[in-house]
Amino acid sequence: MNKLIEWMTQVVAPKMNKIARNPWVAAVQEGILTCMPIIFIGSFVTMIGILAEFIEGFPDVNPLIDFSMGLLSVFLAYLIPYNILEKKKHRKCKKEAGIAGFTFFKEDSQIPDFITIWFDTLIPMLIVMVTGWLLVFVMNINMFDVISNAFAPVASIGDSLIGFLVIYFIGYVFLYTFGISTWVIWPLESAIVYAALAENQAAVAAGEMAAKLNVYGVTNYITIGGGGCTLALALMFCFMAKSKKNKLIGKATIIPSIFNINEPLIFGAPVAFNPILMVPMWIIGFIAPVVTWFALNFNLVPRISILWSFWYLPKPIGAFVVGGMQGLILLAIIFAISWIVYYPFFKIYDKQCLEEEQKAIQKG
Repeated sequence: MNKLIEWMTQVVAPKMNKIARNPWVAAVQEGILTCMPIIFIGSFVTMIGILAEFIEGFPDVNPLIDFSMGLLSVFLAYLIPYNILEKKKHRKCKKEAGIAGFTFFKEDSQIPDFITIWFDTLIPMLIVMVTGWLLVFVMNINMFDVISNAFAPVASIGDSLIGFLVIYFIGYVFLYTFGISTWVIWPLESAIVYAALAENQAAVAAGEMAAKLNVYGVTNYITIGGGGCTLALALMFCFMAKSKKNKLIGKATIIPSIFNINEPLIFGAPVAFNPILMVPMWIIGFIAPVVTWFALNFNLVPRISILWSFWYLPKPIGAFVVGGMQGLILLAIIFAISWIVYYPFFKIYDKQCLEEEQKAIQKG
């Protein structure tokens, strides 16, 4: 393990850091970090909202979620282009870029300043508005529909290993590491898993064996702590980090992670757009669905026929309800794998953060 960590520190980490320091990647990271208070508020309110499931008359707190995390994409749409122009030293039009979304012109033009500002702001904004008008109102293109249609063929192979990987690796992990919520895959996923659950329930009621694998509830094995099985990483941040920043992140994210709300960790550590932590999330995001599919396919765990919609309760509870002791064993195996996968990458990232803090102290 020490040799692996040394190799990753000396060979892999420098290449990852080069990617992370790219202005475009760094701008996204900073935009997400700026939104962390909003993310924490939304996550906290989501946890409070769980009480509504058990306490009659509990007030509806969903509007608070809608006006915090629900507006996250709006905030990022402004902050990311703003940060990009700040890092590229186009500071005169960074606010306008936050509105327009991008800029095509440099500030070292020889034409008068007021003309440059027109070109730097008005024309790009006009281009964005016209492009948006053409795509949305003339061509009737909706990005949500585009993504859903792209995944539509998966519906026919939902029970296969490929179907598992497309939904639970690409949808729950790969896109998530680029800031795209796992909810984007839900329309496709729900069409598959609810129908499969109904089939399994009908089969069991008729005294037959449940046949479907990709059923609502299978994520009890695949999303331990949230998409990407990040509970292990949250525990490392909370109890093993040497960096003060990482310790604080761990303390702030451990409770939401136990209840499978990992946006504070994904965007706070951050994992999203952080190559050092994206890679292990991809690895476990690939392994967990594969292990789960094989366990279900070869009847090592019962195929799910019980509706369990309490996704926000700790995963051992859900795994036991839908899979019994075999389900708990599968959960433990996947959690152990996730720990092994995340550990060397966490050590590298924590070491880098600690070194940055020590350098800041020395400069201060």
